[in-house]
Amino acid sequence: MSSLLLAYEKVSMDTLQSTRHALPDLPFEILYTIIDEACKWQYERFLSSIPRVCHAFRVQCYRKRFAKITFRGDLELLRKMRRLRDLMESEPLGGSRMPGVSSFILSFEIRSRDLLSFLNDESMVPIMRKLFRPTSNPIIISPSSLRVLQLSGHQDHRVDWSSLSESFVSAFHDLCQNSLSTSLGLTYFVNVPRNFLRGANRVKNLKLWSVSCADYSYASCGTEELFGIYLESLDINQSTLSSNLLHMTGHDSSAIAESDLAEVVSRLKKLQVSFWNKSVTETAFLIVHEAINLQSLKLSCFDHSDREQLHFLLDYRSHSQLQHLVIEIETTYEQITFPFRKTMEIVDNCLGQHIPPSIANIEMAFSITTRYDEIPSFAESTDFCHDISIIVNRFMETNFVQPTRIIIRLEFCRRNSDYDLFGPPNWEPVFLERLSQAFCCLKGKANLDWKFEIGQKDTSFVLSY
Repeated sequence: MSSLLLAYEKVSMDTLQSTRHALPDLPFEILYTIIDEACKWQYERFLSSIPRVCHAFRVQCYRKRFAKITFRGDLELLRKMRRLRDLMESEPLGGSRMPGVSSFILSFEIRSRDLLSFLNDESMVPIMRKLFRPTSNPIIISPSSLRVLQLSGHQDHRVDWSSLSESFVSAFHDLCQNSLSTSLGLTYFVNVPRNFLRGANRVKNLKLWSVSCADYSYASCGTEELFGIYLESLDINQSTLSSNLLHMTGHDSSAIAESDLAEVVSRLKKLQVSFWNKSVTETAFLIVHEAINLQSLKLSCFDHSDREQLHFLLDYRSHSQLQHLVIEIETTYEQITFPFRKTMEIVDNCLGQHIPPSIANIEMAFSITTRYDEIPSFAESTDFCHDISIIVNRFMETNFVQPTRIIIRLEFCRRNSDYDLFGPPNWEPVFLERLSQAFCCLKGKANLDWKFEIGQKDTSFVLSY
């Protein structure tokens, strides 16, 4: 294919003009292949000339280039945003055969320490006014496609909602209420009005990380704004309480009841919860208890002192439709000896008592932050192989109704001072042999496909069994 592209560059535009009427007749599979290969090999001249060849090529180039817009960091971010605004504002008016740039955008994300200043920039309002708007050409983007808006600040520079400009807030509400946006994510926001998602009836996937509510709400302008949204996917951490979640999703009743929460999460199929304290665990318990149609559950625990809450939460996940369960536990090497074994026992008890018959995937990940030279000694200090064998034996005693995939992942995160060291640690042969013995009994287990991975998050090294 690369030779084909090189040959293409040698062809004069006169020849291309003479054949441009024949190119749209090519099967779309061939057009996709050419575009994909051009993007893969970064043939800039080829990509820039494609829109001049034919309409079909131009559509595919725009789809590749603008489907996902991501702004990260601070350098030149403002210049890129203003360039995108200029492209959107120069879009052809109605009647043009070629849709504008905004018609191709499926994901728009900004991650910055100085997010507040970028949101208040004059270029943001025109962008928000054009994002995810209905298109008259369903061939460009399917109406059922996800439209994702993600705004992420920084833990040291949280975005104060009350400091946002009125024009941005107005554009944000217009996007929530009148666009096709289906997914919304906010990270590190404070003083968010309690009903800031009023009228966002199309939002089905919501992520709220470190988002705190203010004591005030927006004034209601009509009953149509009071209809609550009904989520299919929810990702929250310790900052999101059940009352705040209800208010933010548009349920503005003065007395918050569990029945209101059940109404919000009644269609929830996917839930991800990361918790550090008891309050968010109680919120998660209420959500899990009321989400009767839950199919995927992911739990992340960071503080070893709160792991007993993991047992409290897992005790109530016996859902008839649950198919995918992920448990993630993060700790440091200094805290691991006793809490790690305690956590393994909790997980063991819960898995043995409450594995739903519908389960098809179970994934357990243990992430440990440690010094590079301490990684090999971890196995000896905690007798990790013995702890793993507890889980393995539980899986052996469980009769899986349908084919189930089990993944147990142990990940080491090196400290910042060790980032000049590369390559896998020197694992002791005895440790590797004990790991192999711990898992050998699972071979031939009916309806069970298992995998164990031990490696490092910051390298590509993974040792699998």
